[in-house]
Amino acid sequence: MNSILLRCFLFALLLGIASSYSFGQSFDRKKRKPKSRANEFLNTQWWIGIYGGANVSDADLILSHSLFTPMQSGLHREKEYQSFADIGSEVGIDIAYYYSFLSINFRPGFHRNRLSFTNESSYSDLAGDAGSIEMNFLQTYTFERIHLPLSLRLERQTSEFRPYIGGGIFFDYFTNTNMDVVVSGTDGLSGADRELETQRLNMNATNQFRRWHFGWTGSIGANYHINNFRLNFDISYRSTFGDVSSTKYRYDTQLISGSADVADEFRLQNIAIQMGIQLPLKFLDRSYQTIN
Repeated sequence: MNSILLRCFLFALLLGIASSYSFGQSFDRKKRKPKSRANEFLNTQWWIGIYGGANVSDADLILSHSLFTPMQSGLHREKEYQSFADIGSEVGIDIAYYYSFLSINFRPGFHRNRLSFTNESSYSDLAGDAGSIEMNFLQTYTFERIHLPLSLRLERQTSEFRPYIGGGIFFDYFTNTNMDVVVSGTDGLSGADRELETQRLNMNATNQFRRWHFGWTGSIGANYHINNFRLNFDISYRSTFGDVSSTKYRYDTQLISGSADVADEFRLQNIAIQMGIQLPLKFLDRSYQTIN
């Protein structure tokens, strides 16, 4: 009798242990399943969105060119570029693949950059007794280009706010380039200094620059995750690898050659500030709104 009771007790104990283990495993799976899928969501993800921003540009001068050669009867001063002064704009699409703490970003966009320079010329007779004419030029290039950058970012996971640092290369296609020219000056040949009437000209200077360009970029920024999307803030520096001007057509445009100065050889560089919004392509449903 005791043997039967002992066997029943052992059987009931084993059955209880088995049931408890089975229930624990089931509960553990239910409890850990969202966490596992949450980790999958956080560690690998595709993002797509849009961005917009502003930029300022400068010329990294390689070699200066001019229509005028200083002589005894005239003086021409070198161009002075207005570094990072003129504001441009940019918009585009942001596509990113994120894995663990790394992301690969492709941000094709349409960018408009503006770059200005000033120069002066003076003309006088050989003796210098008859006075002189002082001419002042303000020339502004507006570059319109398709920008195709590819970069790698290192992103730090710190709750919803995630700063990053990145770098990469880009390919540019210049679709159009305009040049605005403002000419002013002082006429001293008439015996008394007289201000010349200011002239404003606008001309197409697309053939003064090469169409295709490669360059490098570096950036810092941060992503802020909110439910099923994230906000992006980015500051980037870009520079072409080489000269953006065209050596073939530098002096071929008569309107430019007759009314303004020709383009220098320079690398185009700019600083941009961008803001954007992105959506994930994986697990885009209401059950994952609070994972981040």
